[in-house]
Amino acid sequence: MGLHGHVHEVEPVVLGYTFTGAELRLSDATLNTNTYIGRISIKTLINDNQNSLAHVELLIGELSFGALLHEKGYPTVPSPTDPAPDENEDYFNGGYNTWVHGSRLNA
Repeated sequence: MGLHGHVHEVEPVVLGYTFTGAELRLSDATLNTNTYIGRISIKTLINDNQNSLAHVELLIGELSFGALLHEKGYPTVPSPTDPAPDENEDYFNGGYNTWVHGSRLNA
């Protein structure tokens, strides 16, 4: 996962999970398919988390990283409060470390 701050009009912390803003706007059912689970930088966490949380729960659920940051006063995308950027908002989906060293390539 990439963690990004930026100088935009809207100032949330951006969690780049290798998904585009358009992908984050897809339905929960679509995001929970193997196609999208297989492409996210936290794939290993989805397959091995203590509470057996589904993919979407880890992205925008009450126990997601975005929810935890938001509860501490840091508006975050994605989170339960702001699950995806608006169509006209910039969204950074991850840099080199996220793409190369995240778990999206794990079997």
